[in-house]
Amino acid sequence: MLFVAIWLLFQIFHRTSAIMWGVFFLALLPKVTAAETPFPQLKFQDFSTLVLNNFGPDITLSTVLTLLLSMTANTELLNLHSAQKYSTTRVGTSWMRAFANILIEKLKVESMLEPFEVMSSAYTNVTTLSRKLDTFAAGLNLLCISQNRTLEKPLPPVSHKAIEPVHVICPLSPVCMTLSCHSSSLAQNTRYSRTFYSPTYSHGRWECPMGGGSILWKAL
Repeated sequence: MLFVAIWLLFQIFHRTSAIMWGVFFLALLPKVTAAETPFPQLKFQDFSTLVLNNFGPDITLSTVLTLLLSMTANTELLNLHSAQKYSTTRVGTSWMRAFANILIEKLKVESMLEPFEVMSSAYTNVTTLSRKLDTFAAGLNLLCISQNRTLEKPLPPVSHKAIEPVHVICPLSPVCMTLSCHSSSLAQNTRYSRTFYSPTYSHGRWECPMGGGSILWKAL
């Protein structure tokens, strides 16, 4: 019995050690970062021309931004569209038609098509919009089909780091709330008066890099 107990302890220690050493060596391996597609780097004039020629001059900014971010957030769908477009030479693939149908439900067809393009047939409207979306995606270089009409590698997800907003710490009120201030405007009253600080998002809240209460304000 003593021999069996010793043997069992040895096996447990041996297996546990193997697992621990395996975890240790895995921790030493270099981390593999998932590939990302850079956010489209079109010049504003080129982007404006793409939008005007494709959607017309009456499209709103909110609709343009929704279309742009919907494109960059759905590279998997664009890869499927590219593969089907390459194999069938059809611009309005089933994938792009599904994409157009979802956008119409969200934005209304009138916001993306010009008045003379809007028809009573929902099928026709989806077809028209799917062709416009294909042109828009190609102009943004988000289709994995080269200029030589060859199918390239699928696009990885698009990185949105280049368009992350800048958060600035400011008072909640735009004027002094003390009665004696008579709603005067506010200005920084520290030696860093020409510097604004961007907060850091940590554990579900924004934190000031200078510490709490380090930025003071005075009424003008």
